[in-house]
Amino acid sequence: MTYTALWIALAILALAGLLFILIYNRLVRARALVREGWSGITVQLRRRADLVPNLVATVQGYAAHERDLLDDVTAHRSDAVKAARPEDAARADATLGGMLGHMQKDVKHARQSAIPSHATSYVAYEAACQAEERPWLASR
Repeated sequence: MTYTALWIALAILALAGLLFILIYNRLVRARALVREGWSGITVQLRRRADLVPNLVATVQGYAAHERDLLDDVTAHRSDAVKAARPEDAARADATLGGMLGHMQKDVKHARQSAIPSHATSYVAYEAACQAEERPWLASR
């Protein structure tokens, strides 16, 4: 073999080694980006899961309020049905009408607002919505 062929062979080996190193580095970088992406998804899903107790507490509080309101409406309806005198019936009906108006106002407010007025934190609600809509977006 001549020196020229030897230099050509060494150049080809060097080029192949350089190409191998470049490809390997790209693969390592791609693997790191994939791990970072999955880590971001995991963080967002964990944040979302951490918000569930706050949401449950908010719903329980609202359910207790609604339960009390329905119990009051039921009691006043019973009074209106059981009234023996017209004055008692009128008084019970007026009270029942006020309770029904309050209940309608609560239903209208709940429909107009995605967040109950007694929600503990609007920021927590927004974070839950964002985590729900785009869990693949991780804050960096």
